[in-house]
Amino acid sequence: INAEYMGSPQGVSMMEISFFGTIGGAARSFGKGVIDLVALPWQRSEKIECEVRLKLNGALVGVVSVLFGHPGFFMKSWLMWYERWGLLYTELEEGQASIWEEEAEARRGLMWEQAMVQRESVGGEWNAWWWVMWEQVSTWMVQWREYAAMWCSMRVKIIRATRVHTDQGAHVVAELGGQSYTTCWQSSSAHGLVMWHEECVLSTMGVMENNVKIVALPMTFSLWAGNSMIGQAEISLRELRYHLLHSTALSLGDGLVWLSVEALNFGLEPQLEDEEPKLEVLVQNATSLPFADSDGDGIAEPFITLRVGDGQCYKTTTKTGVDPVWDESFTLPLHPSEPAEQVLELCVYDRDKAKGNHDDLMGKLTIPLAKLCRDDPAGYRLTLRITKQGVSMQNSKVAVRVCARGFGLPRAVKATTQKPN
Repeated sequence: INAEYMGSPQGVSMMEISFFGTIGGAARSFGKGVIDLVALPWQRSEKIECEVRLKLNGALVGVVSVLFGHPGFFMKSWLMWYERWGLLYTELEEGQASIWEEEAEARRGLMWEQAMVQRESVGGEWNAWWWVMWEQVSTWMVQWREYAAMWCSMRVKIIRATRVHTDQGAHVVAELGGQSYTTCWQSSSAHGLVMWHEECVLSTMGVMENNVKIVALPMTFSLWAGNSMIGQAEISLRELRYHLLHSTALSLGDGLVWLSVEALNFGLEPQLEDEEPKLEVLVQNATSLPFADSDGDGIAEPFITLRVGDGQCYKTTTKTGVDPVWDESFTLPLHPSEPAEQVLELCVYDRDKAKGNHDDLMGKLTIPLAKLCRDDPAGYRLTLRITKQGVSMQNSKVAVRVCARGFGLPRAVKATTQKPN
């Protein structure tokens, strides 16, 4: 079949193949399949053989082998691939965007090589068409980078719900710009409490207002009991501040849902004029902790204390085992004068249950606050410095996440101070 094919502005490139037969003199469809012509690897050859799966009512009924051939067609497929970039990008998370941009650069480089070959072997009209095409692709590359720069991502954490009484299991659905996240189904307690502690990252296109990138679309949350919706509500994202956690309790029908939203790469600048300096610390977990076993029960019972300077001492709960998980949050107020000059000290203890004995200090670690960027959470996985005599050195690690509020370096500046101990 000889056919002239040009993609539409929307990049539509689907070919449908139907298989018919005759029964009793009447034509009858035995199945059909589709193939995306743009997706074929035209850059490798001028002739492509592929298999099309034929289905009828969703069931596979056969496979047809098709041979396509068209000199130069792969160049047109590349152009349509660029046109479809915007549609592809809406399906990607922010971290995957660079992969597609690298592939685009590779395709453009291969186009250049092919253009040089054609320039030497063919006449003027064909050569001119190649150069026009090359200029168009270069323009699309610029447009793509502008598009990618407006991509906005936010971290959503769904914590718990109250006043939910159901025996079918409850879940929450978060929706933004065509993307959605659904929590797992959890049963409610006798008091109507449902716990999730789940988080996700949702992304959408932003807009520029007063030289600030913001998200104009609202985010929708719905609470479900089984297959029945209890309630639905929206929250505005226009006032989100960069890397500043926005926590709220959202009323969804009869239920109340606690959640938080954090703008990862967009939002208004933090307001620091009236904000007291403080340090937010999340003690996450530890691995391969040593223990003294002073009470002789053979069980490690670790806990961690937190202190900045001579300020108040905070303490985690006591866990069991050498690989404890805490996930406990603390907010440490700091002295208003030069808060960045202070140091966060964490001490790991092994609880001693024997009456009159002190808990065993196993090791310490410190984090200088001078290297923190304001409103920019930083994660650490630090090696414990052993201080207990008679305890063998081992690869003990403690994972924490800290965030400076009301002080710190601007987020565009990287600190050059020493590494934490």
